[in-house]
Amino acid sequence: MKAFAAYRSWMHAILHRPRVERRMDEELQFHIQSYVNDLLRAGVAPDQAWRRAHVEFGGIEAHKEECRDALGLRLFDELVADGRYAYRQLRHSPVFTAVAILSLALGIGANSAVFSLMEAALWKPVSVHEPERLQLFSWASGPRVLMNSSSGNWRRTTTGARVSTSFSYPIFDALKREQTIFDTVFALKPLGRVTVVVGDEPELVQAHLVSGEFYAGIGVVPMAGRAIGPHDDMRGGTETVAVISHKYWTRRFGSNPSAVGARIRVNQIPVTIVGVNPPGFTGVEPGDIPDVIMPLSAQPLVSPN
Repeated sequence: MKAFAAYRSWMHAILHRPRVERRMDEELQFHIQSYVNDLLRAGVAPDQAWRRAHVEFGGIEAHKEECRDALGLRLFDELVADGRYAYRQLRHSPVFTAVAILSLALGIGANSAVFSLMEAALWKPVSVHEPERLQLFSWASGPRVLMNSSSGNWRRTTTGARVSTSFSYPIFDALKREQTIFDTVFALKPLGRVTVVVGDEPELVQAHLVSGEFYAGIGVVPMAGRAIGPHDDMRGGTETVAVISHKYWTRRFGSNPSAVGARIRVNQIPVTIVGVNPPGFTGVEPGDIPDVIMPLSAQPLVSPN
């Protein structure tokens, strides 16, 4: 409460500065006049009483500075004076001013971008049902790595071992069939940018491949149409389907419900849109928001390499 009262007094002094200055003058003059009256009653001559009162009381401006300092106005005045001085200096050096403003803009923009990335990657929870229950499988090799290269995410430890969260499809299929601990085991593969043609207009968008158990595992239900299911992920299927993001649906299809069932081309492969994700779902890869999600079975067609 004391801090709030001090802040309120400071704001009142700044917003009503002329009134505060006038009251300080009136208060100081009152004290001087009171002392002069005391001296006059003691028999001191009027001229000597005024001179003596001013000498003993001290400089009025010095007392006013003490009052301003107590109210927090001195710091405010110094900041204003520094700002005016900086403005005059920058006005006389336009090239330096332009460079300084550009440097500040780039620095603020870079910091904002880094903060947004860190928020999406580390602090913001995944927008799915019960994200704390999701577990990511990984494997680690010994110090001697038999393979020289592999696709997907991997890193080396300080001992030279390789750690990765990427699995081949046969291993994923074995994990899915043999495990008895988890409710659901599903797979996700970021595909990167793909070329999507809607009508006659091509566009590069982010795409993910998911297994048929993906939507059941994360507990997300499309707001329109249906989700990708196990029957869509069957190898050798006759049709490739996709679920698109709400943002892509709004931007590319104008939120038209007829987007569900529409035919598009992904990397020149015909694909049927079967669903639209809810607005809050942005994927399970922090910072990587897919516009198009297709079953894993579509990889040999849309990304054969």
